[in-house]
Amino acid sequence: IQHAALALASLHSEMRHVEDALQAVEESIRASQEASDGSCLCACLYMLSLILLQSGLPGKASAMMRQCLHRSEALGLPMLQSLCCMGLARTFSARPSLSDRRQRGLLWRESITKMASG
Repeated sequence: IQHAALALASLHSEMRHVEDALQAVEESIRASQEASDGSCLCACLYMLSLILLQSGLPGKASAMMRQCLHRSEALGLPMLQSLCCMGLARTFSARPSLSDRRQRGLLWRESITKMASG
C-alpha cells in the first residue's frame, strides 16, 4: 500500500494538486513506517521535498532532500542518492544562499564523489 500511495502522490504532484499530493505522501509515510520499509520511506522523503519545492518552499525542500540523501546513502540506494544530489544542485542554483548555511551544501558534493569512486 505504501508504494501505491507514493505513486498517487507523484501523480497528484505532476498534476499540480499540491494538497492532494501532500495527503498521499503522508499516507505513504505512515504505511512505510508501519511496514518498516526504509527504502519506500526514503522515496517518500524525496517526493515530499519535490512537493515542498513545487509549493515555493525551497529551504524546507533542500532540508528534506538532505535528509533523504543521508538516508539513501545509509541504505545503499544509489539511484535515490543521485536524484537527491541533482535536486540539491538544482535548488542551490536557484537559491545559492541555501548552500552557504553551515557548510551543509558540501554534502551532495561529497556524496557524488563517494558514488563515483565506489
